[in-house]
Amino acid sequence: MEHTHFFTISPISGAKIKEYSYDSAESIQSILEENLRSFKQWRRSPKQERTQKLEKLKKLFIRDSQLLANTITLEMGKLPLEAKAEIEKCVSCIDYYIQQVEFIFQKQQNIGSSYVCYEPLGPILAIMPWNFPFWQVVRAAIPNILIGNTLVLKHATNVSECSILLERIFLEAFEYPVFHSVFLDGKNVHSIIESSNIAAITFTGSTNVGRSIAKISGENLKKCVLELGGSDPYLILHDADIEKAAKLCATSRLLNAGQSCISAKRFLVDKKISLDFLDAFKVEFSKREIAPLAKEKLVKDANEQIQASLHLGAEIYYTSQQIKNNSYFFNPIILTNCSANMPVFQQETFSPVACVVTNLEEKEIIQLANQSAFGLGAAVFSKDLERAEQIARYELEAGTCFVNEFVKSDSAFPFGGIKHSGYGRELSTYTLSEFANLKTVRIFS
Repeated sequence: MEHTHFFTISPISGAKIKEYSYDSAESIQSILEENLRSFKQWRRSPKQERTQKLEKLKKLFIRDSQLLANTITLEMGKLPLEAKAEIEKCVSCIDYYIQQVEFIFQKQQNIGSSYVCYEPLGPILAIMPWNFPFWQVVRAAIPNILIGNTLVLKHATNVSECSILLERIFLEAFEYPVFHSVFLDGKNVHSIIESSNIAAITFTGSTNVGRSIAKISGENLKKCVLELGGSDPYLILHDADIEKAAKLCATSRLLNAGQSCISAKRFLVDKKISLDFLDAFKVEFSKREIAPLAKEKLVKDANEQIQASLHLGAEIYYTSQQIKNNSYFFNPIILTNCSANMPVFQQETFSPVACVVTNLEEKEIIQLANQSAFGLGAAVFSKDLERAEQIARYELEAGTCFVNEFVKSDSAFPFGGIKHSGYGRELSTYTLSEFANLKTVRIFS
């Protein structure tokens, strides 16, 4: 028997927050049809209207920023300062794409009377995760809506109020429904992918679910963009600024309690500075305030990864004792004596657990960095900028590589991965072609 209701749970207290109902098949069909009607209207909107609507949306995010941030903290446990920063990032993303409206309406590759133009595909299904419940949606929604597409959001159920607020704020800004939210059990998401009212799919989440999304999309000849898991390596070379590297590595690993696909996961340290880096890394770990994990299952998964790795020879170098023994809080841990056969090295760790491999030569550092099924992000720390750039550009197998900074997304740069981290790109002007018909128009007299 299929469940019709579900609850959101507080990661801080473990108590139920609110009960919701899944949408019926009839309700979802009605939503999809309304979204398609909105697409047919919105796709013809002039650039002045698109600019005005995005400007209004930006103002509404600013107006409601405290409510939106509070809802993030309530539903998935994010620290208030981090939640506030997430909403600010949404505002900056909207602002960036306001500046791209003119670009969308320009004729591309204009040769004589022939040109290429961006034409929208139709309603886009966005299947989004809970870890950045507003940012993940905004970065997918804004460029798609800018092109002239509309969006149907299937959000993670544990951030259902965030999903409702997103629909409400988009409706207020655009004044007709270019954005819909649906409540759907993940097991039934294939029915929307297969719908003739959906043109394409964007998915952010786990690699395993991404495979199933890709399979169903392929069977229905629909394009999808997949932003999947990561096990990002951070390369600490012999001439790195140790204090700076330790601070940035800790910031990346502990951001959002380690619940980020693009956070630092594996730390590969040159033998000349291994002890000094570990000392500085431990100090930085001890300074940080930590949020709870978002779900009880994440606590279980993290413990299993750690125990299996300890069984294979990993050692606990540092663990915090600051976390209270309630609900989904998880003590940050630094593991040393790690090797490539361990779960904390091979798998994505969605918790404040650092896998450190020390006493390496530079050649070994690069080899181990690429010894992963994932290829989302990577970072290199070195005072030799020319050498660090060479490694970042030519040696590392990842979609995004940073030098002397932790990896983060930026609206002006394309974001996405290779290998088991997925395919396609979000953000920047590069993403505009992902769900557009790059239409060639040739005119002859």
